[in-house]
Amino acid sequence: MKNLLNKKNGIALISVLLLIPVLLILLTSMVFLTSEILRRTSSDLNKNMINPLSDSALTETIILLEDNIEWGKNKEKLFMQCKNQDLKITGFNTEHLPEPNSQFVFENQGAFYVSFDPNDPVWGDEKYYSVNNLGGSSSVPGYRPDMKVPPHSALIVITAASDDEVRHVEVIVTAIPEGILQSGSRGAITIKTDKLGIGTRGAPFNLHSNAENISVKLIDLSDKKDLICDIKYNCNVTASGQILSPVNDPNHFKSNSGKKDIPMLDISELVANERFEPEEIPSGTYIKEGNLLNYYIDGKKTSGTPDRVIYKGNEIVPGLMFNGYHLFMNRNLKVAYDRKHVPGKTGNIAFHGIILRLDGASLYAPGNGERDFKQDGGPYHYGNVILTYVNDDPVTGNGNIY
Repeated sequence: MKNLLNKKNGIALISVLLLIPVLLILLTSMVFLTSEILRRTSSDLNKNMINPLSDSALTETIILLEDNIEWGKNKEKLFMQCKNQDLKITGFNTEHLPEPNSQFVFENQGAFYVSFDPNDPVWGDEKYYSVNNLGGSSSVPGYRPDMKVPPHSALIVITAASDDEVRHVEVIVTAIPEGILQSGSRGAITIKTDKLGIGTRGAPFNLHSNAENISVKLIDLSDKKDLICDIKYNCNVTASGQILSPVNDPNHFKSNSGKKDIPMLDISELVANERFEPEEIPSGTYIKEGNLLNYYIDGKKTSGTPDRVIYKGNEIVPGLMFNGYHLFMNRNLKVAYDRKHVPGKTGNIAFHGIILRLDGASLYAPGNGERDFKQDGGPYHYGNVILTYVNDDPVTGNGNIY
């Protein structure tokens, strides 16, 4: 009986000894798993903190620029640091950091830095400096060799840090002038249409021509007498000379208005910071017929056999898709252009009978500026964009056409 009890006790002791390593392994795994979850949670929290830190830096910088358009010209800096955030992880020479001067305070650990000084001793191997070109009339270099800051714009570069996470954010902001927005030409303007609609959101708007010595054919409707004008109350069509129109609208058409400051915009500067896709749109004419889109190369009659047929659901080039009804463009694209002006590469493009819907994209039609001055406001030979649609606006959405 005693031997039987001793055997049972021995088996129980061996079982306990065998279970202890298993329990230790399970406990270690649980501790490791818990630590990993906490680490990942902390990392996710830090990553999520980067966005509000960057947004706060951008907001405060814009407020300072709105208060003083020259802010940044004297190498000003904006610095915020909470709970002793370590900025050595940014690669900065932290001993040269100024005293925090931001009006924003965060409860969590974090910091942000904005500097308009290209030679700031804070910079390490990389110089992430901002540039104020709000008062400039031409582009200036940015902090990267391939970057230009457009006229009337500011490049804001933010370095944000939260715990062990670092992010560099760059934003270009453009000044919107107060008062009446002016757009138009230093010469004559010719508009051929049966419906003229002008409207704006925000400030009043003037479409103006500075031509003086000739009658401005602002609206030239040779065979149409049923012009429809839809000009909003805060918009006007003005000219230094005379305005010719079949519609008498003294409230919105104002001749002899004197010269106005029409900004000179260089297309090459406007597109300098745009990144266009490598594959270009073949130049020529695109006509929608039913659920097909026919393409005719430059110089070819559109009554003949098309050079290409684009079917529903296909792309002309990546980023420009035909869905059977409309054209959708969601990438920055160029019209093909060659200085020898070979067919398919003239910079000229026309879309007829179809709506072009832009989704944050830019369409650029390059040219050499060659123009026919035999007639007032003669057209350019190369780099033209023509959009026609009878029943609706020929272009909609958010984007640019250059």
